[in-house]
Amino acid sequence: MEFATNFIDLNALDVTYLLVVGFIGGLVSGFIGSGGAFVLTPAMMSM
Repeated sequence: MEFATNFIDLNALDVTYLLVVGFIGGLVSGFIGSGGAFVLTPAMMSM
């Protein structure tokens, strides 16, 4: 029986992308109350 060692293989570019998307989503969510609907979902689907 083999076990997976890494669930998701992340490199520095992917981590940077996730941090930027999360920051922008947080800003949009804080200013106009909606971040997940039109910022986070399309950004995560493009990964």
